[in-house]
Amino acid sequence: MIFLLPIRHVIVGVATVFLVLFVVILLIAQSVTDISAMSSVRSAFIASAVLNSLIYFWIYFGWQWFWSKLPWLNEKFFPNLNGKWKMMISYTWDGREGETQATAQITQSWTSIGIEVEAEDSDSVTLVAMPRKDSMSGRPILFYMYLNTPHAGSSNPATYEGAATLRLGLSDTQKLSGNYFTSRESVGRFELTRL
Repeated sequence: MIFLLPIRHVIVGVATVFLVLFVVILLIAQSVTDISAMSSVRSAFIASAVLNSLIYFWIYFGWQWFWSKLPWLNEKFFPNLNGKWKMMISYTWDGREGETQATAQITQSWTSIGIEVEAEDSDSVTLVAMPRKDSMSGRPILFYMYLNTPHAGSSNPATYEGAATLRLGLSDTQKLSGNYFTSRESVGRFELTRL
């Protein structure tokens, strides 16, 4: 999700806030108490460290709380996709077509996103997942590359890689869907519905 922000502006903004707060704390510490300049600088550094810890906590743990309390953040940045999803997988491979069901667990933080999928005959893990917003419509998109490992005794035990582009539903934000292709030359479609 951090990749969706104009990072240069974020860094400049945070640095400016830190500088202003540091100077304000330094001036307050010198004017309120009769302490040396070095003690004032120490007080300002301590206050800055506390502020830094609060920002760190918000980035890694508190963002989900803000997203739940301020739903417009889901539209402005990127929706919180954390949780279990029911997954329908349609495939065409080696002249056969079919469907299978799976369960997906999406784990999202401020800096990363991953999908683990458990199907009846294989499991898959994320290699790379990159959230984006469509440049024209603003619709959330998840570019997703994965490694699929068939279960022992599967008719095709070879591990393979795949890639998909998943889009959030236009009218139903509890659905993700998109086409995929794999290194074993299969293609298909993923349909995910939040449980």
